[in-house]
Amino acid sequence: MAVRDIIVTDECWENIGDQMQKRCADLEEVYDTYIDILRKVSEYGIIEGYTAEALKAFTGKAEKLKTELEQIGLEIYYACDNYVREIDEADKDLY
Repeated sequence: MAVRDIIVTDECWENIGDQMQKRCADLEEVYDTYIDILRKVSEYGIIEGYTAEALKAFTGKAEKLKTELEQIGLEIYYACDNYVREIDEADKDLY
């Protein structure tokens, strides 16, 4: 029977965590611009009526969602870091 080894490259997982955290930070910047555009449309373009009220409500919800991006980036970073540590801990008996 063939034995298959699982090889976990620590640097690879660390890089993935770093890259995902950076991409979430980049996405936050884009999202800031998006929210700014929504605010300007609400302030200068669609000022009154049902559409204006709906746009204001949507903008408020979008602003709340922005805070989640940083948290998602951190969670991915820590998940990758913990994965490497858990593999190292499980392998300590082998080395």
